[in-house]
Parts: sequence; structure tokens; C-alpha cells
Amino acid sequence: SLDPLVAKACTLHICLHHTYGTWERTLHLMESDQFDLHTIIGGVYPINKWKEAFVKMESGQNVKSIIKIN
Repeated sequence: SLDPLVAKACTLHICLHHTYGTWERTLHLMESDQFDLHTIIGGVYPINKWKEAFVKMESGQNVKSIIKIN
């Protein structure tokens, strides 16, 4: 639920950039085991560790980080 964000008057921005063709190629790569997602996703962080996730991405330690809201 986004209720806590709304209650605190926060704005949530999500950026997704892909086309249908890109999505299809990505699914094909994932199915073919041509790359390991673990090399791309550096970590899964709870929302209270968001700053750690961003610091690791900015430093190049993580390519992508997943931040879980709940």
C-alpha cells in the first residue's frame, strides 16, 4: 500500500525504460542462461536502507539495487 507515502505527502518516482522488443530480448536471455542476474542485481534492500543501496550504485559496487517497500 502506498498509504504511508500519501500520509507523509511523499512523491514516488519510478523509471522504467524499455520497448516491447527489448523486453522480449531480455526474457529470451534470461531463459537461455546467457547471463546471470546476480551479476547485475547487487542487492535487495529494505526501504530504510535506501541510502546504502544508492551509495553502492553510485560507487559502482552495484549495477542495480532493488528497494523493497514492505
